[in-house]
Amino acid sequence: MDHEKFKAQWHHLKDDIKEKWTALTDEDLLYISGEKNKLIEKLQERYSLSREAAEREMHRKM
Repeated sequence: MDHEKFKAQWHHLKDDIKEKWTALTDEDLLYISGEKNKLIEKLQERYSLSREAAEREMHRKM
């Protein structure tokens, strides 16, 4: 999913994201606010992943 589509659908995606990645908090989701790079950053932080691994994880589950 490209960045613009991700941002446009954020309102619908955030519940799915929280369900898929339970370590993400409501504050994390507020911080992310539809920005793919911020989601990757939080996945790295919460799951101790490299940037590449976080990107793969995001693309695999989205």
